[in-house]
Amino acid sequence: MASVSTSSTDLGVNGGPRWSLRNRLMSLAAAGTLVAWVMGGSVVYFVAAKESHDLFDERLRRMGAVVLSFASTRSTKSRLKVATWFTSRPN
Repeated sequence: MASVSTSSTDLGVNGGPRWSLRNRLMSLAAAGTLVAWVMGGSVVYFVAAKESHDLFDERLRRMGAVVLSFASTRSTKSRLKVATWFTSRPN
């Protein structure tokens, strides 16, 4: 005789619904996938943010060096002009 599933036979031991191995495995796989995606996304975000900050810091250092080189060159030229003007002036 074939077993027929009725509402009374689908109940678990305590009268609750019977658990399904397939549903539990699918829920576990979905939760694991979600956790992996969130962790992977977080790692990628923080690595990209650190790399971006490092690049901006390096660019700022280079720009500062260029500005300082212009400032030191300009002040040296100005000093030379002033010194030349004072020494070439007739008394």
